[in-house]
Amino acid sequence: MDFCTRVGGVVSSLNMMTGKFLFPVNLAYDYDLAWPKGLPALTEWLLPLALFGGILLLLLKRKYDAFLVSIMMLLTLLPYLNIIPLHHNDSGQMVFYDHYLLFATMLSAALLTIIMVQLEERLQTAAIISAIIISLVLSGYNYYLFRFWRDREALYNRIIQVAPGLPKGYLFLGKALNEKGRHQEAIAVLEKLFTLKNWFPTYLEAYREIGNAYAFSGHMKEAENAYRIHLNYLPKDRGSLQNLSSALMEQKKYEEARSVILAWLSYYPADHDAKHNLMLCEQMIRLNK
Repeated sequence: MDFCTRVGGVVSSLNMMTGKFLFPVNLAYDYDLAWPKGLPALTEWLLPLALFGGILLLLLKRKYDAFLVSIMMLLTLLPYLNIIPLHHNDSGQMVFYDHYLLFATMLSAALLTIIMVQLEERLQTAAIISAIIISLVLSGYNYYLFRFWRDREALYNRIIQVAPGLPKGYLFLGKALNEKGRHQEAIAVLEKLFTLKNWFPTYLEAYREIGNAYAFSGHMKEAENAYRIHLNYLPKDRGSLQNLSSALMEQKKYEEARSVILAWLSYYPADHDAKHNLMLCEQMIRLNK
């Protein structure tokens, strides 16, 4: 990784952190951020520069107590700035989690208290009123967001709305729709996942899920294809082995089903479901001779 990309990643991380700290809504979605290709756009530098400018101003004004607390807040963010790139499940992505705000938020109360006691009484009143208004606005908006957490389908639809390029929203919504028996809708959602960037290989499970949706919709050939693709990447996946054998038996492809079940048993010799499926499959083979 070249120097400009490394610096760009740090600036982008700090910009995201500062923005979410100032406007704390929709915190729980975009965890995986792409490394910038070199230095980021000027707009991403504005908040980090304002942050360092404010800290420098406190030092120049000899507000040492506020300056030291500000430095402490910045120190709590350092582990999350991607200064040292961490190994991640997606190649080319930066690690970004929402709990980075914990210590900074706690310290912000001390910083605001230090600033408040140094203001004139008239400004103190204005600051308190402003803080109350901002808190009410954010609380109202967060109450609006809370309704999306009452139902899994609503939550995953909200994730897709906020971050339409994030594969996990489509995977989770597809699984939820499958569980509700709405398999045609699950197929449409999961097909959308495969059109996104950076879904592979983290979300290979989507092949098994769309296979389940096809199977419960009666489209056994499509289900078979989806399970086979999943097994190409994860040949020991028990769920796909079991479901593929069942899909093949539904299509009366008993010899192929037996081969799949034998592979299943080679990985899981004591699996009772595999033994049961093998027994059924061999009975059907004998009946069709």
